[in-house]
Amino acid sequence: MRTLRIVASLSLLVAAVSVGAAQRPASDVPLLVSTAWLAEHLKDPAVVVLWTIQGNRDEPQIAGARPVPHESVMSMAGGKHGLLGPQELVAVLERAGVSNSSHVVVYGDPTSAGWLFFALDYLGHDRISMLDGGVEKWRAEGGPVAVPSPSATTRGSFKPAVRTRLNATSAQVQAQLGGGQGALLDARSRKEYDSGRIPGARLVPWQDVYADPKAQLFKSREALVAMFKEAGAAPGMPAITYCQLGLRSSVLYFAAKYAGLDVSNYVGSWAEWGALGLPAER
Repeated sequence: MRTLRIVASLSLLVAAVSVGAAQRPASDVPLLVSTAWLAEHLKDPAVVVLWTIQGNRDEPQIAGARPVPHESVMSMAGGKHGLLGPQELVAVLERAGVSNSSHVVVYGDPTSAGWLFFALDYLGHDRISMLDGGVEKWRAEGGPVAVPSPSATTRGSFKPAVRTRLNATSAQVQAQLGGGQGALLDARSRKEYDSGRIPGARLVPWQDVYADPKAQLFKSREALVAMFKEAGAAPGMPAITYCQLGLRSSVLYFAAKYAGLDVSNYVGSWAEWGALGLPAER
């Protein structure tokens, strides 16, 4: 009997180790990938490249990239810029070929790419990367390009595990400020910040996350950690990003996550804060 109990215990231990291993699939997925990495993995069937933009859609893009127009993952309910509901977001992403097992690589206009990364993270997809340098760097290096064809995309299967707290509310912002815990990071310009801001917010302009804003090349992780520390936000620390409409703050959200912060994005941002008549400082 004792032998049977030992064997059963060992079996449970092995099963637990196996489950633990299965629950850590994202450990091999970097948050930021280079164009060289993408060139090496472009034909990997598990890699799904998503291209998002707000402007011209006729230019050739990275070969095999699937278009996800910015307006397809946003809502303008009540005249406010916000995320679509989870079910609607999932439908858009499945049409673009996204499954839970996909390694999704995002690129496009900086704010649109940040927004799409945030949407995927909010839905609980844990295999997402941002492409460093975008399509301009890809073209400069002679990477293959083609005009995206949505009709050629195989539909994905994506079951979300929504992380509600990542989409911060005004109440969450007030609670964090009232508790004196964590940092509130304003992604807007100096002029906007000086004109009016949420009390206690520290200015970290969204373009400052780039070593080269024109080329969309991010600063190193070490440089980003130093930048956020200077704004009072250290790795592991709770932080909320905001801007005017939640777009620029989604780029800052990505950079803060890359730097190791426990970050969420206040999508309602300054527009909602002002509309609610909440306190402001200048």
